[in-house]
Amino acid sequence: MDIRRLVNFRIAWIAVLAAGIAILGADSVKLQGLSGIYPQCLIGLSLALLVSVVVKEARNSYRVEDYDRELAGLWRGAGSQLLRLGVFAVVWFAYPFLMSGAGFIVATTVAVAVSLWASGLRHPVRLFLASGVFSLVMAVLITSVLYIPVPSGPVDQLLDHVLYVLGGR
Repeated sequence: MDIRRLVNFRIAWIAVLAAGIAILGADSVKLQGLSGIYPQCLIGLSLALLVSVVVKEARNSYRVEDYDRELAGLWRGAGSQLLRLGVFAVVWFAYPFLMSGAGFIVATTVAVAVSLWASGLRHPVRLFLASGVFSLVMAVLITSVLYIPVPSGPVDQLLDHVLYVLGGR
């Protein structure tokens, strides 16, 4: 891998991460009261880590192979490998936008299923079943145990109603 492609690769991923942090940061400012503290802390930590990566990258001049041989293999690999890596990145970049429209459970199920598919798993029923179970467990954990508000869609509201009825409230 020549040095110009490597530098462009690093700059592109740092720009994507910075854009994602900026978008999430702009949305987290809209949250009022205590519900805004957690996302703002995560965004601040993400920004600090991104700055540390930029500083480290500015000091060093390593090749991708020096960091991660598997990533270097994907980068140099066949078009299908690059496509799968791109699909994975696009899905998780779009995840916050999907979550605000469809709700936590649907967005997480779709994102995890597509990510598993992009990583090479080819059993659609298993993908969506595993993703759905994961999303439901995480939704119950996040909303009912940790009391962290998440974007709510129709499926999230149905789950809240079921939990409300089962809890006898």
